[in-house]
Amino acid sequence: LPFFGAIADQMKRRHVILFGVGIEIISMLLYLVDGHWGVVVLARLFDAVASAMVALIILAKIEDNIDSKKRGAGTGGALSIAVIGSLLGPLVGSYIADRYGIAFSFWSVILLFLLLGI
Repeated sequence: LPFFGAIADQMKRRHVILFGVGIEIISMLLYLVDGHWGVVVLARLFDAVASAMVALIILAKIEDNIDSKKRGAGTGGALSIAVIGSLLGPLVGSYIADRYGIAFSFWSVILLFLLLGI
């Protein structure tokens, strides 16, 4: 979504990232509220928009703060961590859901996002 990049260039990137994290929290709450397919689709839409917004702006922020000689390694490291998270997330989330209930998985993510926003 290219317009988020333009907004982030005009504002502080941190504000746009925090806005995206807020949208992500809303999507997690929507997943918890109701199992109706329409609510789940809306939650997934919010989730996708927030993920795209935050991921791209974080990469731009990393590139702004790293020396040009180390930029490739910094970006590669950040993307590697993101891929590892994508691979481990379903495993950890399903374990938590099995052990403590599905709602606990979403509340855990909300707590993590709130801690990241501080």
